[in-house]
Amino acid sequence: MREKAVRFGTSAPLVGVVTEPLGQPASPERPAVIFLNSGILHHVGACRLYVSAARALAARGFTVMRFDHAGIGDSEVRREAMPFEQGAILDTRDAMAHLTSTKGTQRFVLMGLCSGADMSFRVAGQDPRVVGLVQLDAWAYRTLGYYLRHYGKRARDLSAWTNFMRRKIRTVLGGSKPAGEERGADTVGAEYRRRFPPREEVAQQLTALLDRGVRMLYLFSGGQEEHFNHREQYRASFRDVNFRDQVRVEHLPDADHLFSGLEHQRFVIEAMTEWMSANWSASPRSEAPPPAASRQLAGAAAR
Repeated sequence: MREKAVRFGTSAPLVGVVTEPLGQPASPERPAVIFLNSGILHHVGACRLYVSAARALAARGFTVMRFDHAGIGDSEVRREAMPFEQGAILDTRDAMAHLTSTKGTQRFVLMGLCSGADMSFRVAGQDPRVVGLVQLDAWAYRTLGYYLRHYGKRARDLSAWTNFMRRKIRTVLGGSKPAGEERGADTVGAEYRRRFPPREEVAQQLTALLDRGVRMLYLFSGGQEEHFNHREQYRASFRDVNFRDQVRVEHLPDADHLFSGLEHQRFVIEAMTEWMSANWSASPRSEAPPPAASRQLAGAAAR
């Protein structure tokens, strides 16, 4: 594995790191992987997840770029004012153009966490060179099953009922909430907020991407419990979409939103590398099972 810092970009001077297999260069027939920033986190990713994932993918024979959008990390601020969503699409296309001109790559898989997942999905909808998406805590939509699991769990939790009754009593008596109890134990923290598009809009783009042959890997953490709480929920929320065999979904309910735990990072990296190799290996495409360690963790997550 070898790594090289690069500068590129047309509308803004951007900086990234390209990770390649050691020895024989990656075949230009295989798609390159591009990691997109998560919020204001620079190109190492949350808890260095992008670094570890890029090196694991390079060991499997893929070229990988992790770069900073304009105004983030090592990349300079954009010269002209424009919405972040628009600029992020331009930046990602510049990254693809750089890999095409230097490595001959014509196809790409985009990977991102949170806002990085949002931007990769939007870029894929506009650029036919994108053949795959890896989405960590992507947009998710609640279903009837979500609510049954969400409130069913709390109905069995005595502490949730106790806190609920305490808040109601304080409300009736006109008392104030004690410090640190502005949010009850049965609510979700407000640290993670972003605007989700209408479900119908996402379903329409999903259908277009799947019709185009794009393959997708979704990984959801327990940090997205406000919107997602079961592995089968994603398909259930898009029953009008024909997923064929192009979508794989995993759920790690014990993981936080940054997938900061070592076992959860290992799962993400193993799932991604196995999925990439299964879909774009030198041999004919075959759906390879996840590694034993991943299957074990996935089984625990499903329970």
